[in-house]
Amino acid sequence: MKTLSISIDLDPVYCYYQIHGIESVLKYDVDPVYSKAIFRIYKFFEELNIKPTLFVVGNQFENDNVVENFKNAVANQYELANHTYNHLYNFSLIDEQSIQSEITGCNDIILSKLGYKMCGFRAPGYNVNRRVFEYLIAHGFRYDSSILPSPFYYFAKCFIIFVYKVFCRESRSICGSIKMPFAMRTPYFTDEKTIYSPSDSKIMEIPISTAGMFGFPYVGTFIMGYREWMYKYLLKRCGYFSFLNIELHGIDFLDSKDIGDDKRLIKSQFDLNVPIEKKLGRLRNIIEKFNPDKILRLSDISI
Repeated sequence: MKTLSISIDLDPVYCYYQIHGIESVLKYDVDPVYSKAIFRIYKFFEELNIKPTLFVVGNQFENDNVVENFKNAVANQYELANHTYNHLYNFSLIDEQSIQSEITGCNDIILSKLGYKMCGFRAPGYNVNRRVFEYLIAHGFRYDSSILPSPFYYFAKCFIIFVYKVFCRESRSICGSIKMPFAMRTPYFTDEKTIYSPSDSKIMEIPISTAGMFGFPYVGTFIMGYREWMYKYLLKRCGYFSFLNIELHGIDFLDSKDIGDDKRLIKSQFDLNVPIEKKLGRLRNIIEKFNPDKILRLSDISI
């Protein structure tokens, strides 16, 4: 039986300034991911009768307009999951108390504003460690979906961070553990001691799907906004999966017209140059080619 899960990390646009080492000039009343992209997400997935899991950043819900925009998601049985309060790219490096504050802060504001209790987690930049898992397990989280077992993505990210450093652009992104690109690729139970491989049945890890020896990832940038050959490769390979876990980002549902006139970000975040209609068409083609028998939110997955 072929099973599909789709999750969307709703990283605010300021996160991409931080990744690319660009000084932010944001002037949005509501971040475009939480005002424009979210409604495109609703429309696109309602047409396909898919309920994706939305990984939310807690600080965005300090804005009452954002809270209103997400009442529809809760009413329509979208799953909300924890993506920390401030989306710090050095999340796995901060002290234990700050890690706890980032996770708890996100859970608390969603419970307070929307009456929704979250049970899933994904770390900023996919980077986790023992302290993160200890906290997730101790506080009853059902699953984590932070692991991206992609050598291609991991080493490409490290290279880009190095290049930015050479040219005096300080990216806030970090490489993370060298174990992650070689982690298990199918869902498994694990604990705080192993994380990247099966162990005690304390928490379920749901890795993001990757294809081939190099682990080309089923993430939005590669499906919707990267080179044509990458999209075609992922389209061809998806037929070999029995379980496909696609990870998207809110910015995948935006293009250059939604960002304004800041050409620095548009040049660095190259997928913004791809028209939104083309990006959505590519994503639809992947889903239709995979042709799932069952579509599950991440919290509904069992192994």
